[in-house]
Amino acid sequence: MRTETVKVQAGQTIELSCEVTVDKGVLRAEFLAPDGEQVWSETFEEDRNAFVSTRAEESGRYILRLQGDRTGGSFDVVWDIS
Repeated sequence: MRTETVKVQAGQTIELSCEVTVDKGVLRAEFLAPDGEQVWSETFEEDRNAFVSTRAEESGRYILRLQGDRTGGSFDVVWDIS
């Protein structure tokens, strides 16, 4: 499992731009608010791009969690906080 975090203030906009390459297996991505509530999730079985934009309801650390089962490939993410 791989995690990335970003600290934001309530009211800021969080944008994630993801480029996913899946050579084998399945990759699951979850984006969680500081209270653990799921903001977004998606399962990737093939190469593609994903874009997520959300307004932070609370201040704190937002977590992007990536989990795969015998997965091969890559996951590149660009964060934009405004």
